[in-house]
Amino acid sequence: MDDSNYDEFGNYIGAELDSCSSSSSEGEEEIEYDEQREQGQQQDTETRSGVYSSDDPEEKAQNLMTMMRRVDIAQQSPQVQQSQIVLHEDKSYYPSAEDVFGSDVEVLVQEEDTQALNEPIIAPIKMRKFTVGDEDDLPKTTYSKEFLVDLLGHPSFVRNVAVVGHLHHGKTALVDLLVASTHEWKEWDMAAPMGTPVAKMAKPNQKAFGFTDTLQLERQRGVSLKCAAMSMVVQDSREKSWALNIVDTPGHADFFDEVEAGLRLADGVILAVDAVEGVMSGTRRAIAAALREGLKMSLVITKVDRLILELKLPPADAYYKLRLTIEEVNSAIASSPHGDHGRISPELGNVCFS
Repeated sequence: MDDSNYDEFGNYIGAELDSCSSSSSEGEEEIEYDEQREQGQQQDTETRSGVYSSDDPEEKAQNLMTMMRRVDIAQQSPQVQQSQIVLHEDKSYYPSAEDVFGSDVEVLVQEEDTQALNEPIIAPIKMRKFTVGDEDDLPKTTYSKEFLVDLLGHPSFVRNVAVVGHLHHGKTALVDLLVASTHEWKEWDMAAPMGTPVAKMAKPNQKAFGFTDTLQLERQRGVSLKCAAMSMVVQDSREKSWALNIVDTPGHADFFDEVEAGLRLADGVILAVDAVEGVMSGTRRAIAAALREGLKMSLVITKVDRLILELKLPPADAYYKLRLTIEEVNSAIASSPHGDHGRISPELGNVCFS
């Protein structure tokens, strides 16, 4: 290319070009293409005539292979492909999913921008916060109810405990003690609970129903029939506050399914045992159910006053009686099929007296 025919910007500034040269070159290319096409057709005719006119089978086969090869070459020739007319709907600019992944793969194609513009791609986490409603309808407590709600929002400060034991071993009375220490309960100050025979004999005309005895039939029969749950704030020996969800379970053998349901919700078990009666059949069933659920147990020996008021035992005999009750509980745990629970002892801090 001569650089003198172009300026510094690449524009042509030379002599005028003759358009006949370009047209003549295009005409020569068309003539060459027509001559090649005529030669190919003539060769095809000769090959076909040679295939059908020749008597030698080998020569027939060779001519046939030559003709098929020429057909393949003609189909693969770019000149032939350019001369073909392809409809718009038959054009394939990109390979299809079946060509890429295969016919045995199911491909799902979704439209773009299906998500609304006002909706974030990653939605923020919404924290639910519960508030206390009308406090006039709720019992008055020694702690703030907002503090209880905040504690319940932190699972590490929540403990779910089920109170289990034999019939009339003071489970509901134990829950009433916890309620009386955290709630303003006028009935508790006016009359003793009816759980112990001593209270019945001392004050037969006064009635103080349990805080969790909400059913009318429970108050008439004096026995728990359903599981009753309560939430309260209690403190440990280090004065650390915990949200306690306590479940009071029935002790009658006919309602043991309620005990099973309460154990499914609990993280630990409080085993109530009468100081006079000791371990009974309901106690053994409750121990077996708690061990089957893999729950840790704490022993609460209830009605210790019966050793003094009813049995009139001296301090030494009362000590041995309480020690025997603890040994009976450990023996029941060891004899259980799931007896992998540790030993219960006041030295380990899992035994209380009430």
